[in-house]
Amino acid sequence: MNHIYTKSELFSQLEALHIPRDRVVLMHSSLRLIGQIEGGASALLDVLIEYFTAEGGLFCVPTHTWANLWATDKQYVLDVNDPHTCLGAFSDFALADGRGV
Repeated sequence: MNHIYTKSELFSQLEALHIPRDRVVLMHSSLRLIGQIEGGASALLDVLIEYFTAEGGLFCVPTHTWANLWATDKQYVLDVNDPHTCLGAFSDFALADGRGV
């Protein structure tokens, strides 16, 4: 049986890593590699925002898409209504969630 991580467990794991909480952190993660999380991507985003901003830090999730760089018409437009990135489910969720936009 696979373990389902709780927000409390994830927060404790971040604390155990002693990652500074007062810096700018840009993080790309794989939901699949983290495993099952009670509350899914929303819970993970909650934990990361809480952990990395509690002491004045800034938590950022990359949400770009390389597909726009290869546009043949050379018009590179960010479509904020399109919640899809080329970076995976967590980046897609963070962009669509809109908490930090």
